[in-house]
Amino acid sequence: MAHFLDIIIPEYNCKEEFIKRLLHSISRQKNVDFGEIGVIIVNDNSKNKLRKGIFKNYPKLDIKYYLKDINEGVGMTRQYGLDRSDATYVTFWDQDDEFYESNSLGKIIKFLKKTDINYLCTDFIEEVITNIGTIELKQFDKSDGRETLHGVFIKREFLNSNNIKFAPGYRVHDDFYLKRIMSSIETPVYIKDVVYLWKYNESSQVRKKRKYNYLVDTFDEYFRVTKATNEFLLKNNRYNSINMVSSIMGLYIILDSNYFDLPELQEKKHNYEYEFLKYVIECNEVIESIKSEFDLIQDMQFNLMKNSNPDLVIKHNFKEYIDFLLELFPDLSYKNIKSNRFLDIIIPYYNANDKTIESLMNSILRQKNISLNEIGVIFVSDKSPNDIPNYVLDGKKYPIINIEYFKKDKNEGQGLTRQYGFDRSKAKYVTYLDQDDMLFGPDALSIVISKLKENSPEVLFTDYFWYKPNTGERRIITYKELLCLHGVFFEREKVIEKKLKFSDKFRMYEDTYYMIIANRVLDAKYINYPTYIWIANENSQTSTLNNGSIMIVDKFDDYFLANTEAIKFLYENGYKDDALAKDILYTLFGYLHSNLFEENDISNHEKKLYDYYLYLASKMEFKDEKENIDRTINNLKIDRIKEMNMSFDEYLDNMKKKYN
Repeated sequence: MAHFLDIIIPEYNCKEEFIKRLLHSISRQKNVDFGEIGVIIVNDNSKNKLRKGIFKNYPKLDIKYYLKDINEGVGMTRQYGLDRSDATYVTFWDQDDEFYESNSLGKIIKFLKKTDINYLCTDFIEEVITNIGTIELKQFDKSDGRETLHGVFIKREFLNSNNIKFAPGYRVHDDFYLKRIMSSIETPVYIKDVVYLWKYNESSQVRKKRKYNYLVDTFDEYFRVTKATNEFLLKNNRYNSINMVSSIMGLYIILDSNYFDLPELQEKKHNYEYEFLKYVIECNEVIESIKSEFDLIQDMQFNLMKNSNPDLVIKHNFKEYIDFLLELFPDLSYKNIKSNRFLDIIIPYYNANDKTIESLMNSILRQKNISLNEIGVIFVSDKSPNDIPNYVLDGKKYPIINIEYFKKDKNEGQGLTRQYGFDRSKAKYVTYLDQDDMLFGPDALSIVISKLKENSPEVLFTDYFWYKPNTGERRIITYKELLCLHGVFFEREKVIEKKLKFSDKFRMYEDTYYMIIANRVLDAKYINYPTYIWIANENSQTSTLNNGSIMIVDKFDDYFLANTEAIKFLYENGYKDDALAKDILYTLFGYLHSNLFEENDISNHEKKLYDYYLYLASKMEFKDEKENIDRTINNLKIDRIKEMNMSFDEYLDNMKKKYN
């Protein structure tokens, strides 16, 4: 039977006391079913092999011991074990480390079964040698930034489906390669539990005494693994510009640091700098796409590296260093690229909860496989009593997103507030996002932008995900089911050319008006993929109006105007559509003469509807309409609409008698 979790342990000339200590720490775990756990130990063709007899001391453990016939280093040894696992999840433990506490594994397995996530990271404890030779414990969390596999649990199918494997040729930075790729493809779930104890062993690969600083001694491999990681992500179109540039800055920080100052390292440094500049030029487009964020990324990367190298010092910032290298190597040239925003996300703002705005912004920040420098976020305050939180605007929490904030001096509703943002955008495409909603999944924008760049549609429709938090109801809705602004992307210049604007004649159903016109005057493409999460917020304008009544009844004036004004716009601009105009006429009639309005005075609405009929009658013929009327009315007889109290012919007769 396949295990739920396999613990994979690479082994090379391991002291028996170490492996016994590790196996003991596994066997003493509480609240676990040991039938669900496998232990895979792989010997990397070392001279000394473990005696299989020691495994008999741990009868609860299902231990498999493999002997490789070639020495390849810890990464490929881990891969050897991974290839022989059939478990749901895998984790990697070094031969001289152990589990931190006896309840560590039970908590993790319970969490993994409950969440079914792809990739989990936990805190770990490191034994650190002090100046006086004693051992102290130091806890590391996600803020440390070390690319280790300590306390990491991975769904095996996630690795297989994304073709993620340890790469040959790396003996000390194999974990950097694997973890950087995984983190670029999917953001790990992090829990603040300590599972892994990194024991102090002065003969281990990382701790052993080296001629120079560890970063210098292993720089050749670090350089190669950085390039290989980025090449994998680029090839598979899974790269993240920030992660990629951060890894490149890691190389620059080491080369420009005091660690390479020794005279005997200068020739080697010179050669590395030449190769580094060549690599920067290869990555020119990605680097330039976020050039405005260089200083911030540099500071973040430097602080992460300084955590484990407190005496690290650098001489230049990134831009200065590249300029210095260009003077040093005049045969190489670097092209500065002028980048423009491709997509602006326009968000009308009015008294939003801070957590709501944070959720929205995080859904943008987590987008993958795009250059966030191409994305702009335009907040427009509809004369809101409060402002957007400072941490959204100050560039610290969301430094890689272009954010603009405009304040209107008049409250006009969502439609004109969206229009205000549109008029200030200079991007090629725009989309609209409500303040209490968010983007769907980390691939939403990469899928959309790829389609926009491939086909250049005037408008792109996508599906969207509807979610009602208080009941848990959820479903995917296509644009054909409910035509609204959710997950719709407009080519800005075409919208201007076709004179499409939000109307100032009504505050509700402004999107209905806009979308009726857009669907007729713009050439559209559609992708069957949800990009937008519509959260049915009880405090939203729509829900508040609908409290205890029906919104279309409460705001029928706006609904009527949104539909009829859209038809008039189309006719006045040469987009005649008789079928659509009649469908709207019969739909408005159907609502008015249904049970929804049975307790309402509809005389004023009836007169407006008759005026609309007369307007249409001046543009087209009305004959043999029974089939069209019946089809429209039958489509309305869902949910709360149960019966009609008048036929359309009767209505027309009444109106002619009353007003002619």
